[in-house]
Amino acid sequence: MRKIILESSGNAYYTKKQIAEKCREIISKDGVIDVDDESFLYELLKRHPHCNEKVGVGIASFGRSNAFSLNRRIKPHKHFIVNRKDGSCVDFSWVVCLNGTTPKKDTLQALRAAVDYQIVSFLDSEFREREYIKCPLTGEEVTRQNCHVDHTPPYSFQNLVDAWLSLKGNAFDDLELIKSDDGIGCVLKNYDDINSWRNYHLKNARLRIVSQYGNLSIAKKR
Repeated sequence: MRKIILESSGNAYYTKKQIAEKCREIISKDGVIDVDDESFLYELLKRHPHCNEKVGVGIASFGRSNAFSLNRRIKPHKHFIVNRKDGSCVDFSWVVCLNGTTPKKDTLQALRAAVDYQIVSFLDSEFREREYIKCPLTGEEVTRQNCHVDHTPPYSFQNLVDAWLSLKGNAFDDLELIKSDDGIGCVLKNYDDINSWRNYHLKNARLRIVSQYGNLSIAKKR
């Protein structure tokens, strides 16, 4: 008998894929989240590693937002919100609920957030005088709205991070993190670390515009 990962409103979800599809279905809708979907999100939130912090004084309702968050300034994106009983609210990531997180994942996310403005600047530059760019991996023409920004090998994001840490004589565990203001993920705490990393990334990153498939499937295998 298959193990149930999540159960809500009489529906059983046996795989992460099923849960992910349900999350995408809910987040793609407009308007007020209905009772059944709120029940699903309540059960989903229980899986978040920081569930108690997200719930706070108690959940009044769930919502959706299509806005920039601190850790994702590049494009607005729909995400879930917990509306608390005291009138406050906080974002939460359904991906983290599904897959959890680790100190290394949190650190990499914080490092990406620190250089988001450089990615935005690169996008502005690349699409300033043209609407389409051909992906070098798939040949597909992409727009600013549906493209991804990739770090060209051998200067992958992970390799840049490793080289920067080696230059500083530090390890992942040496980087202090704090919770982001919007409640999604963490940011670097030390301003010297932030400035040092930003300068290193600006000098050494080799960015390119690619398609979603090219970035998530082809580039990851190289």
